Amino acid sequence: MKKIIWFGLMTLAFSPLMVHADETATSGSDNPVAVSETLSSEGQTDSEQIQNSAQESTAEDQETDQSATSETTADENQEPVDSEAVIASIQAETGTQNVNEINTLADEPSSLRSALTQGITEGSVTAFTQEQLDQLTDEELINGNRLALRYSSDAMGFDIAYLAKIIGALFVDQTLSWEAIEPQLAFDANSYASFADLIPVVDQLQEYLRVVYPADGVFLHLNQAVSNEWMISILTNLNQMEQEMQVDPGAFVPGRISYIIQAANDSMYLPTGTQTSTTEEATATSTTAQETATTTSSKEANATADGEKTLPKTNEAPSYTLLIAGIILLLIVFLILWRRKKK
Repeated sequence: MKKIIWFGLMTLAFSPLMVHADETATSGSDNPVAVSETLSSEGQTDSEQIQNSAQESTAEDQETDQSATSETTADENQEPVDSEAVIASIQAETGTQNVNEINTLADEPSSLRSALTQGITEGSVTAFTQEQLDQLTDEELINGNRLALRYSSDAMGFDIAYLAKIIGALFVDQTLSWEAIEPQLAFDANSYASFADLIPVVDQLQEYLRVVYPADGVFLHLNQAVSNEWMISILTNLNQMEQEMQVDPGAFVPGRISYIIQAANDSMYLPTGTQTSTTEEATATSTTAQETATTTSSKEANATADGEKTLPKTNEAPSYTLLIAGIILLLIVFLILWRRKKK
């Protein structure tokens, strides 16, 4: 009986210590939360460092792309159109070697017909036969010669064989439309004092090139689409070249149109829009990298927050189990002592 009494007393004596130990464990369990918060802070700092590093790297790449594009554009704009290349291109197109050979047969249909007949006889004119020439009206010959003279003015002269080719394209093969071309002849690039004077009428110039120099025509033509912005850049740079050459107005040989077509076909004087496009692409890449880094950082932060939420919260409800057990044992002991004393 004494053993039971001593056991109860020992239980009561050590129960506060056990409760204190439980509280200490609870306090200790709070430390991992603090550690978790520290790790979370460090993780967020690392993510921010990674994001900043990605942004700096992307910014450096963007600056490099802009610099390279700017240098390329500057190099292209500094290189002038080579007049010899323009002449060579026209000669290859027409087969005429004499730059100054401008066909000036006037508007005499009889002179035109005689020259073409002689060319057919000699074999230099192959665009049509004598029978086809006889079917052409005087008006058609005059109109064909008008277009040929305009080509000569826009570029350079050519011989009777190429005149026949132009007349044949207009009124024999009908690959060119005189009805569409005639209204455009009211526009004359050589009537302007300089290339710069063509900038205000760039839309009219574009239409003139499209109709008078079509891709399926018999003379020069643009081999790629040219925007108004690019055309203005071409005119601006050609105007600078014209001023450096100190050419008298209206005496630019070959003609202005040939220089414009040559510059466009060689992809020269590209506008600053090319640089802007590259900059926009670099900016888009930078934005994507930043969004990726931000998303990664956000996911890591969320993961850390989720981890903190799953930690046990031991300090919410203190345990009274040992205290209740001690009180019950104490009551049992006193009950036994009371019954023994009563007996």
